[in-house]
Amino acid sequence: ASIPSPDCSDAFSRVTHDGHAHDAERREDWFREASLLVVSVSVLLLSSVLTVRETRQVVLPVVGISLPEVCGLRNLLGVDCPGCGLTRSFISVAHGELSAAWEFNPLGIVLFFVLAFQVPFRLIQLLRLRSSRALWRLPLTSVSLLTSIAVGLVVQWIVRHVT
Repeated sequence: ASIPSPDCSDAFSRVTHDGHAHDAERREDWFREASLLVVSVSVLLLSSVLTVRETRQVVLPVVGISLPEVCGLRNLLGVDCPGCGLTRSFISVAHGELSAAWEFNPLGIVLFFVLAFQVPFRLIQLLRLRSSRALWRLPLTSVSLLTSIAVGLVVQWIVRHVT
């Protein structure tokens, strides 16, 4: 096996002097990629199964049980936080109701599609690990995207409370 060129070794994988990733690192990578895949699929499946009732309640459809509200800021002070409405927004996107999703939390639409992108991306990563190929590392892209989403959540929250 050859050593990857210096310009891509940091970006794609941790490699040893002989060009192979350590077994422990590969197990860690596999666990991380598999965990992210399971979480992504679970959230997407829940979004497609749950429903929204009266714009505030998230409901388990078959049994009709409302899930408790989990926003600490809302429960303590009665004020929406920047993330309020994300669950209802995800549910609305999964049911094809984009205008309702926008009303609940506009960034929910973006986050839903970022999460949906994780499914094929994590599957590819697991296949790369299985075939002993280096993982795709996107650290700058990931940090930039997460920072943009966090800033977007705060900005949309401020705009909603000022107007």
